Amino acid sequence: RALLALLQHAELARQYQLVPGIVAQLARFDASGLDHALLSERMWTALQHFDRPALKALQAQGDPVLRGWVALALACRYPDAEERLTALDNWQKRYDRHPAQAKSEVLRSGLLRDYETATIALLAPLSGPLAQAGGALSDGFLAAFFEAQRQRQKPGFAHTENAPGQGQRKDVVLIDTGRYETIEEAYASALASDADLVVGPLEKQQVSRLLSDPTRERPLLTLNLPNPAAAASGAVLQLSLAPEDEVIQLAELAYALGYRRATLLRPAGDWGERMESALLTRWYAQGGAVASAGVYAKRSDYSEVVRSALDLDASSERNRSMRQLFAGALEVQERRRRDLDLVFLLCRNSDEARALKPLIDYHYAGDLPVFTISTADTGSNDPRSNRDLNGVHVLSMPGRLSRPENSETPGLTGSLGALYALGHDAFRIAGKFHTLESAGGTRFAGDTASLSANGNGRLTRELRLAEFNRGTLQAR
Repeated sequence: RALLALLQHAELARQYQLVPGIVAQLARFDASGLDHALLSERMWTALQHFDRPALKALQAQGDPVLRGWVALALACRYPDAEERLTALDNWQKRYDRHPAQAKSEVLRSGLLRDYETATIALLAPLSGPLAQAGGALSDGFLAAFFEAQRQRQKPGFAHTENAPGQGQRKDVVLIDTGRYETIEEAYASALASDADLVVGPLEKQQVSRLLSDPTRERPLLTLNLPNPAAAASGAVLQLSLAPEDEVIQLAELAYALGYRRATLLRPAGDWGERMESALLTRWYAQGGAVASAGVYAKRSDYSEVVRSALDLDASSERNRSMRQLFAGALEVQERRRRDLDLVFLLCRNSDEARALKPLIDYHYAGDLPVFTISTADTGSNDPRSNRDLNGVHVLSMPGRLSRPENSETPGLTGSLGALYALGHDAFRIAGKFHTLESAGGTRFAGDTASLSANGNGRLTRELRLAEFNRGTLQAR
């Protein structure tokens, strides 16, 4: 019981370095109450958070069960598919009685099915009102495709099309959903092009229609979530940039860092309500508290909303009473409420964040850490644009943090940068679709997030926590 409690705490606190050792100890127990299949999934999921040097260090610890798991994780880290297949075959021979044998079979099967995927169709709005968004998406998708082509042309890359596990050349087909009356017609066009896998669509209602279509024949990687949520049959992965996922992670990270009592600022309207609901559901479930909240409708509201959330109006009233008591001879200063240890700033865009953060500082709360989601990021490496965000902790896409300082990678900057990154990830995920879909917990290091399938066909996103310092976004 003590080990199970320790395992739960390590997972909630995202202390993944502790999980493998705990699971390895639990694996040695023969207790009937232990779910060994679940423990295996926890071990595999935790190991996905380790880079190669960390895995090597873990492997040297000596526990035979743990060594086998780490060896399997290392076998799956080879960049080339043929090397991965060879490594998996060697692992199965060496660890023929290891509890990870079942996982290795699933991984091998997914790898071979991914090899058989030759043609990938992208359903995107390339004309009509969403053409700009669709263009950014398709640009990222094609950029990843051409990167893969260049990789194949490097010296030492085997060009044998039928090399087992090598990963044959992928072809892409772009289908403009704006040219069709229904998404079903666009999907039929993808099938007519002999697509082995379909990526898209981008619009929520179109995703819902395709997921509910009983005649759907091909594996599907959607680029949004259905509205309302719906169960999907067949081979499906659902990828999206839903901000609700980010606020849930924000709540988890803030709690893991030791914060407990927050004030919350958000815009009025449906978007703000949804973000607040998602964050508070997770925040309260962990044991966090919200002492106050502020809702703003327009820019002229900002200062008063921040004042109210920090309880400065009550402070001003106390000050007036004191001055009256001492006939105005007393100099007093406003004080914010002292029962707060962080600010959740849920804003729709960087303009809101850049206006609100200085007001938080001005109203005597500059010492409080401010946590926000990726919508607050300008997407630019220009320190002048970001200087008003100094000190803000923001969930950031890994692709944003991996760009060299003062560089502006085409496609990844500006308001459409997230969609470009989504398209870039989509092509790469399509090449590993069956591995991700079948081997639960397996992670994919994308530009939009670290991604893994959650067992329901949904790709969960884990962004990185970063902080603005002197106008530059830096990983924490």
